Amino acid sequence: MQTYLSVDRIENNLAVCELDDRTVQNIPLSHLPDNVQEGDILCLCNGEYIIDKQETMRRRNEALKLLKSLME
Repeated sequence: MQTYLSVDRIENNLAVCELDDRTVQNIPLSHLPDNVQEGDILCLCNGEYIIDKQETMRRRNEALKLLKSLME
């Protein structure tokens, strides 16, 4: 089973991440890919964090649709 985390923010060389149940987890940037940024979805696969670009884009598009519907 894969674990997915959402990067909420980056501060003090840590990525503050949330699991789907809103559990906060601080992960040192040294354990993450160099190009990680706020809003990315990370997958913990075989003990290594990778950026799931497809899931990141899906969630960003979902958030944009919600924002547009609220603005109408």
